[in-house]
Amino acid sequence: MDEDEALAQKRIGTRVGAWQLERLLGIGGMASVFVGRRGDGVVAAVKLLHHYWAEYRDVRQRFLREGPIGSALAAVGPLCQGLPHVFESGEANDGSVYLAMELLEGETLLDRLTSAGAMPVGQALWLAQQVLDVLVIAHDHQIIHRDLKPENVFLVSGGGVKVLDFGVARVETALPDGGFLPESTRTKTGAVMGSARYMAPEQALGKVSEIDARTDIFGLGATLFHALSGRTLHMEISDGSALIAAATKDAPDRKST
Repeated sequence: MDEDEALAQKRIGTRVGAWQLERLLGIGGMASVFVGRRGDGVVAAVKLLHHYWAEYRDVRQRFLREGPIGSALAAVGPLCQGLPHVFESGEANDGSVYLAMELLEGETLLDRLTSAGAMPVGQALWLAQQVLDVLVIAHDHQIIHRDLKPENVFLVSGGGVKVLDFGVARVETALPDGGFLPESTRTKTGAVMGSARYMAPEQALGKVSEIDARTDIFGLGATLFHALSGRTLHMEISDGSALIAAATKDAPDRKST
């Protein structure tokens, strides 16, 4: 058991904000995820930022911004049923940084591809349409996701797709509900945000001024490439090598894979 898991296990049974943490769902590079229950019986997935990341102001704010972005988009139209509902986000009295969101049943697209391999074309096209429904609304409000990848596409049990993790999204204007994000969470020139194996060239090169809706379309295309071929665009072993490939190499032809 590593340090993150040991600390997460100790949190079971404790309270974060309004949520009693009942069990551990999983641990990622940024956060641990728990099943949490509110006093009125509502159950949620509670993401708890790892303590060493919570020490960095920009990381805290980027983690917390997923709440207002998701809530604002979900409020503007029924098509944004493709986003998980966010109950609340904030910092608890003990300094814990958390996000409480809809508890989803199902698996990520990455999990599906890992267990079952490449998707049939028809199924992949249906999935793409569900993601595009969300992107249309996001882009209409000048919000660019910037991190579309199989891990952030959730296949809901019984049907439906949810787009996850708007935490690194780029917001060009006020949010659709009239709110604003802190200035420090806006991306600086030269900053590289996203996942190298699904990243558009302008994103890999840190050309922030060139990142727009087309960047997300590239990310969705890279995700579909993985879904249809069973492999990522760039097969380099390290993230650094994949980033260089994303910046300098053309995407391969799926027929050649």
